[in-house]
Parts: sequence; C-alpha cells; structure tokens
Amino acid sequence: MDKLTNEDFTNLNDIRINILKKRIASCDDIALFESLTIEHSELSYERYKRLLVLKGKAFREAQFVTIGQSGCSIVSLMVFNENDHTTPFSKSILSSINKIKNMLESDFNVAFSFDNFYGASFELALYIAAYCLKYDRTIKDNIVFSGIINQDTIETPYFTKKQACAKKNKKRLIGNMSLQNALLESLNPKSLIIWASKEKPNTDLEPIIVGELPKRSWKNIISKTASKIAPNARLAFRCPATFAFGLAAKLGSNHSYTVLHYALGEYKEIVIDRKLKEVDESI
Repeated sequence: MDKLTNEDFTNLNDIRINILKKRIASCDDIALFESLTIEHSELSYERYKRLLVLKGKAFREAQFVTIGQSGCSIVSLMVFNENDHTTPFSKSILSSINKIKNMLESDFNVAFSFDNFYGASFELALYIAAYCLKYDRTIKDNIVFSGIINQDTIETPYFTKKQACAKKNKKRLIGNMSLQNALLESLNPKSLIIWASKEKPNTDLEPIIVGELPKRSWKNIISKTASKIAPNARLAFRCPATFAFGLAAKLGSNHSYTVLHYALGEYKEIVIDRKLKEVDESI
C-alpha cells in the first residue's frame, strides 16, 4: 500500500474518511505521521492517537454527548501529557480545560475528534479522562458522559435527549449526579496494596511500593504514598497499623475507600454490618 500523503486528506467523504482511519491505524511510520498536516478534526485526532501509541506514551479517552443543529452526536476526547500538540481552543473551552486542570492539580493536553461543538458539557468527560490519566484508571465499556461540573455537582443540559442518543448507540450516559458517584459508576474497580516491606510483593493486587520504613518520622512518606492513591480506591495493607492510620488521616474523609482484608487465601472487603451510633448532641 502506498504511503499516506497530505493529498490523501483532501476531497473527503464518509467512505474516504473510514478508509483513511483504517490506514492510519495500521501505519507504523512515526516520521510520516509527524510530517502530515491534517485539517479534518477526526482524522487529525486518529493520527495523533496512533502517534502516541507508537511512541509508547500514556493517554486516556472519553466520550461525551453533544446536541447541535444536526441533532445528537457522540464526540471523543483524548487527554495526554505530550506538549508538542497544540490546538487553538475558544476562550470558553479553554476556560473549562483550565478549570479541570485546577480541580485535579494536574497539567495535560487535550484533543477532540470533533471541534464544532458548543457549551461546557464536555467537562465531565474531560475530568474523568484526566483523572484516569493521573491515577492510572480505566473507564468501563460503553460509557458516555455529559455534564458541567460545579464543585461536586454535575448539571447535564438536555439530559433526556442525550440519554436517548446514548441508548440509540448502545451506551450508558453518566450525568446529573454527584462527581463522586460519576467516578464510582464509570470506572473499572482497581485494587491496591500498600507494601511497606523490604520483601518483594507476592500478590495479584497492584502494589504501591513504600519499602522498609525507617525509624524516623513517616510524615513525608505518608504524604508521598497518599498522593498515589485515587479517591474511591480499594486498599489492602502490608504495613504497620500505625502507618495505615496515618495514611487514612492524610487521605481524609472527602472520598470513600474500600478496605480489603486477607483471609483464607484471598482479599475480601471488610463489611461493617452495624449502624454507627448517633451523636448525642446533649453531651
């Protein structure tokens, strides 16, 4: 097959676009990709995604539902850390991107498969994708998003219409809920083990290696360990109880975490089957 050239990306129609997407996905020539100038947003998106794959660079994708003059459509976005890809966004879109960066205290770049959309309802999809990139998480299959984030609340304009669009495409729409519930509903569960030992991990859980703890203060070690734990994670511990308590205090109570206990050769969730005692305000 002939090499791709800039001329291949002219006089486009739906059939040519689908053919070019397949050619991009099967091309392994990094230098060729870097030399191409593609104005079509979807093909430019596919080109850069393929380039990230070939370079072994991390990225995360998410999809959101948008409503335009031609009806409902599903748009993909991609979040990555490479800084050699720049797109001139409108002030409103750039404002939303910076908003998500500030919320996650993270810097990243973003590309859209379609650039002719309006509004800020892509914020939820962007947050989830950037969150997954930061904490190495993955999104469940057949999930699409729509929502403007206001602290922990997600407002989804035209929710009913967007939900119908998602169902038509055999996908589930996440929106109109709290941000914490959106994370719980959309992400694949991930189980971690805090490994504070000089021994090598011998577990199927993903270890966060702390190493053998020194006799001095653990404050900085706890802070560093906590920064590697995503909210709502499933956690097991191979460390002193005092370290686990310190880590829990650092993580705080703004997010929920599931604690795993090793018993009979497997890790199981710790279940509390009693109601917490109510606080007696008269005391």
